[in-house]
Amino acid sequence: MVSLPGTTTYITGATAAALQSVSEQNNEGVSLYNQGRFAEAIHVFKDATSASKNYLSRPMDVERATSVELSSSLQVLPSRTALTSDIDSLIDHSTVYLNPFEAVVTSGGLQIMEDLTVANCQHRLLFSRLSTILIFNMALTHHAIAMMFSEDKDSTSKREFLSKARHLYNLAYSIPQGEQEQEIIDESMLPLFVKAILNNLGHCFSSLGDINKSNACYELLLQSIILFQQDHIQCRNLGESKECFPHHTACFWNNTIFLILKDPGLAPAA
Repeated sequence: MVSLPGTTTYITGATAAALQSVSEQNNEGVSLYNQGRFAEAIHVFKDATSASKNYLSRPMDVERATSVELSSSLQVLPSRTALTSDIDSLIDHSTVYLNPFEAVVTSGGLQIMEDLTVANCQHRLLFSRLSTILIFNMALTHHAIAMMFSEDKDSTSKREFLSKARHLYNLAYSIPQGEQEQEIIDESMLPLFVKAILNNLGHCFSSLGDINKSNACYELLLQSIILFQQDHIQCRNLGESKECFPHHTACFWNNTIFLILKDPGLAPAA
């Protein structure tokens, strides 16, 4: 911690260190997932989620007069490695987005936060977003386990894992802002992340026999894809770089093509 003269209240650097620690736990879980060690990955994600929630539910660490901290930001990235080949071959990539998300905490340098309320909200938002990533990764792990069962729709274990995944995806789609309020996650956080949730949630509903809710998810997914494509074309015409979907997102199109065929007017835009 750096000392500076003055009497202003600042948040201490302990919060940034905690954010870094939880993000590292998430990335450890991602590594276990990619090795096919799903049970261990779930355990790590659960522990990291609990740690993140602890920081969301308690007052931020503060000191009077002389404290400053390193300002932090959170970057969300698709996993840079793939599932172990023998596990990968057992799961159908045509319908489910299977890449977990890594979290990278970056520092913007020393920043004096004179307004404690603003600083508090900024850090709670970072922990909320990290919690969202952890919950998605936990949902994806349950989903991957379910996909490894046989195609027997009456498989109790498969339905249990799908139901758990569906519940967690629903949680990941909303960031808790208080006891009663929820705010849909900001798509600018990572366009791919939102689409991955909608795609996989739609697959869970379909696999569990709820076609109406599945179609509703895929309709939102298609709308999001179209908006992203239009924005990408505009940015490309202006010479600006824009994130593109990686090759393993073919499942998005596979799951929404029936909507395009049902309404040919969507095809040119898509």
